[in-house]
Amino acid sequence: MKRIKTCAIVSLLLLSILAPCLITSTKATGNLWYTYWGDFRDYSEAPKNISSGTTASDVTGIYQYKVSLGVSVYQYQRFAQYDAVIFRVAVYIESSSTELPAYAWQVMIDIEKDTGGSNLNRQRMEVYYSTTDPPGFTQSYGLSQTTSTSSTTADLTWWGIKTLVTAASYFMGVGTATTVATGLISLATAFLPAGGVDHRNAGREDPEALIWWNEGFGGLGSNKQYCLNTMLWMQDPGVNPSTYYGLKIWARVGLEPLNVPGLPPDVDTPPVYLRIYHNDPPRTPSTPSGNTSGFVGTSYTYSTSTTDPNGDNVQYEFNWGDGYTTTTPYKASGVTVTASHSWSSPGTYNVTVRAQDSYNLWSNWSPPLTVNIRNPYLTVLAQDGRSLTSGYVYIDGQYRGRTGSTFTVTMGTHTVFVDNVCWGIGNFAGYRYVFLLWEDGSTANPRTITVVEDTTIKAHFYGKYCPGDIDGDGRVGSKDQGIFGAAYGSRPGYSNWDSRCDLDGSGVVNSADLGILGANYGNVYPDP
Repeated sequence: MKRIKTCAIVSLLLLSILAPCLITSTKATGNLWYTYWGDFRDYSEAPKNISSGTTASDVTGIYQYKVSLGVSVYQYQRFAQYDAVIFRVAVYIESSSTELPAYAWQVMIDIEKDTGGSNLNRQRMEVYYSTTDPPGFTQSYGLSQTTSTSSTTADLTWWGIKTLVTAASYFMGVGTATTVATGLISLATAFLPAGGVDHRNAGREDPEALIWWNEGFGGLGSNKQYCLNTMLWMQDPGVNPSTYYGLKIWARVGLEPLNVPGLPPDVDTPPVYLRIYHNDPPRTPSTPSGNTSGFVGTSYTYSTSTTDPNGDNVQYEFNWGDGYTTTTPYKASGVTVTASHSWSSPGTYNVTVRAQDSYNLWSNWSPPLTVNIRNPYLTVLAQDGRSLTSGYVYIDGQYRGRTGSTFTVTMGTHTVFVDNVCWGIGNFAGYRYVFLLWEDGSTANPRTITVVEDTTIKAHFYGKYCPGDIDGDGRVGSKDQGIFGAAYGSRPGYSNWDSRCDLDGSGVVNSADLGILGANYGNVYPDP
């Protein structure tokens, strides 16, 4: 490190009495990589590349240097103890001379905390030594670091080639990947920096991290030199920057020879930048709007909306309160979204929703919308011009109650049956009612009906005053007595139940019915 800075001072003194140096900086295309806090992604298969470059020559044009800087971002991830960006930084030097050797004899990469950002003491940088996939290693050609170790072709292919091509292509243009890749793979060794010798990490209080290489070689004609290293840029976990976390990265290349008029001792590349911008989560979505009551198995649609302070697209997660959620596609900030759901069991459910921006930040949950879900009601009515409440109703083969009642059923198809004969009660005592047909014209009894909501069906009966006439033949006699005896003591659901024998409509065949039978024994009831 000291070597570059010392030589720079001496060379600047020489330049003050020699011809002015000719350095031209080219504005880089794509010198900024940025994301938003919390947008954790793995770019390993398609790194995000940025670059910059510059040229230098002496006044005669004998010595020509092209220096390019490339940075490839491979991951922005949350780890157990920190958030981190893993990136590779590379410098590519192409030089030529028609007289004396021309080469770079030292390279330094400066990785500074961007003072235009915020939360500087929440950041640190260090050379990355991971041996896992993707690996961290240092590679160079024409320059060296202190400690060397072998590197596999797979290592070079994974990261080395991609980053160097990024740097080299700044000047070399399209179609040079093969040349650079071949140069890398043909090398016998890769170089790992020795601690404290070839790099300087940066802690929370340090402004910059540094990496450097020394001892270049050279010769007449064209020389190509390159060096690259992997860095870990860490931020304290869970800390959203006030404005942005930022790095400013640039390279300084020391040139040889030092005594050529107009040739600068050092060449600095224009900087490239890495930034992680502050990210605000979406605002809390509105309470979901939709039905507050409904039936089991029926799908209902709910809507909500919110805005994102950064104008990011947002997606919504509806929580239906029954262990299920629905996530919508991303929509523009402020756009109303809808989602549908059906509940499989009766109950009271709180529907809530939250929003996530395109950088993975979540809003708070919305206030709940309470939804009451129940099974539908099936009401079975009967009449013969008047309401009849003494009929017996069976649903799916089970006795459920009297006509004129409402029953809870599940969604779907059910079988409904009303006894074909029943007796009036109260003011209609002594009337014998016989089933005729359903209100929709169907004469099927039992019949099927599909229930998807509260449903009412009505049966029509014909009534005739004929107390004690159990079999309906118009007279009360021994036949009625025999039928009654077989049903005595029964009620709905019993195997010997016979609704014709419940003469008082009490729901049980007992002595009261026997009394009615006896009091009317021998009566004859002509047709009206």
